[in-house]
Amino acid sequence: MQKEIFTITTINLTEGVVLLDDIDFKEYRDRCVGYYFDLETAKKCVSEDWGALNEAGYYSHLVIERLPEGLYPGCRYEEKQTEWWYYRDYEKNEWISCLKPKSVLGVISFGMG
Repeated sequence: MQKEIFTITTINLTEGVVLLDDIDFKEYRDRCVGYYFDLETAKKCVSEDWGALNEAGYYSHLVIERLPEGLYPGCRYEEKQTEWWYYRDYEKNEWISCLKPKSVLGVISFGMG
């Protein structure tokens, strides 16, 4: 059985509080803040916002990525879902599931570089 981890990477794709999927972002920052060995725990971490993941408004999005053991792990899967995206809803004060923003459609391996 292949070993894998689920990284959680916070990402700032905005220059303010604009949280739409179709914006051309001028700024991009990310930070892998942790990983878990199962998807359920990673999703619970996000839904319960362990550690205040948006860091007082600094990060607008986050992604959970499935990564197998090995070199260049983001290129390994072809048929499995590998990313779960969220944006920060500041009115509800929670992370909301969303589509991958268009500005990063060609990018993979946020958590491992």
